[in-house]
Amino acid sequence: MDRIVNSLESRFTKHQKLFKDFECFHPSSFDSLNELPENFLKKVTEKLETFFPEIQENSLKQQLLDFATKWSRLSQTLSDEYSVVNLELNNSDNDNDPYIGT
Repeated sequence: MDRIVNSLESRFTKHQKLFKDFECFHPSSFDSLNELPENFLKKVTEKLETFFPEIQENSLKQQLLDFATKWSRLSQTLSDEYSVVNLELNNSDNDNDPYIGT
């Protein structure tokens, strides 16, 4: 059992910087993205270059920041989305009804 624990600790310790970089992709971290150091995606970018040679750290950062600003809208549930749409439709219908609001 100790050997397994030591092996896991060794693997996680070796890749600690990469795990920290991946943490910024979790929605709970989105609010603090602007507080992170300039090179917070350096390790992730290096790993992604294997699959996407044209990737640039600054571009990845800008895309992540853009996604983070849109997350609250994207993460709405289907029922939340329909509630907003139905409310907008009801308000629109009421605006066209001459008997409502008089």
